[in-house]
Amino acid sequence: MQLLFIFAFAACAYARRARLIVSDDDGLGTLNLYELYMMVDLADFDYVVSAPCDNQSGSGKSFLFFCSVRSQMIHITVSDSTRDSRDTTKPEGDVRSQSLGECRFNSSHGAASHTYGHGLRDDGTEDPRLYWVNGYPVTAMRLGIDKFAAEVFSNLGNNLKPELALSGVNVGVNTDGVVSRSGTVGAARFAVQRQIPAISLSGAFPNATAWNDRRDSPALESARTYASLSTSLAIQLIGAAGETNPILPPGVFLNVNFPNADPSTGCDDWRTKFKWVLSYTKSTSNTIAPLVPHRCARVPSEAEVLSPANQRKCLFSISVTNAEDFTPGSLDAYETVLKRLERWGTSTCF
Repeated sequence: MQLLFIFAFAACAYARRARLIVSDDDGLGTLNLYELYMMVDLADFDYVVSAPCDNQSGSGKSFLFFCSVRSQMIHITVSDSTRDSRDTTKPEGDVRSQSLGECRFNSSHGAASHTYGHGLRDDGTEDPRLYWVNGYPVTAMRLGIDKFAAEVFSNLGNNLKPELALSGVNVGVNTDGVVSRSGTVGAARFAVQRQIPAISLSGAFPNATAWNDRRDSPALESARTYASLSTSLAIQLIGAAGETNPILPPGVFLNVNFPNADPSTGCDDWRTKFKWVLSYTKSTSNTIAPLVPHRCARVPSEAEVLSPANQRKCLFSISVTNAEDFTPGSLDAYETVLKRLERWGTSTCF
């Protein structure tokens, strides 16, 4: 584990100190989110975490209209299976009732009668950079961008926004047609719609484990592996973009899916065992793979990369996906991402 920490610090030597926002759809109290939050902290980023209080998996099924009627703002949620942007009807999130209790896995104190608050550290105290929101993943991302970031980054300047959004690491993969129903993807897409580059992160390890369960276990090792790969990816993108270039092309997000990282699969060393595959999100049966000129003969779908036969090969997929309609990103977008990643990790052809 110590080598993990050393690598994170060393990698930061070539990445500027960007402002990050971290969220998910499995709820604040999941081990995957906490390990990512702690790794981002270790990597010395400026960051804010804003996640739903409860498990909101699969909540991406509707979107929010804002309409002005007789000088009053009303909020209408309209179901739409092609959108994954469900939001609460109240800008600050919903007031949490006493009957709902604390946030998932008891990761909060005194959540009742509040719309949002601070999550807990390992020692039981509240962390002012760690927020829970009584709402959906998009609600958490929206408040994180519009409200919490300004508070957390206030020592750096006025009204500062995050420069990169990390949504995940989701419990279970979000590949191809599933992405339209994913709250994890929905939070990433919302960030892109606010002109913030975003990465949706998911892992095939199936068990949602409590944030304060620190026993040596497959769940903990898996969460640390996902957090390490995700943070390393963020560091690479930020460093390769430099001070003046955008971290990611506008209008797209990266949809990243990791295999099962249970040590029993053999995927037990994130620095040497894993290989990434350039892929695409096959959102419908007639989605056409992008013809990206690179060293591989073709770009596979995410489901192909994450198939059971490939799980033990420790392959993970990176797709450049349009935030508007889940189609593959443009040739220019793919080429920009490839350029950002050309010196990162180990890639392989499918």
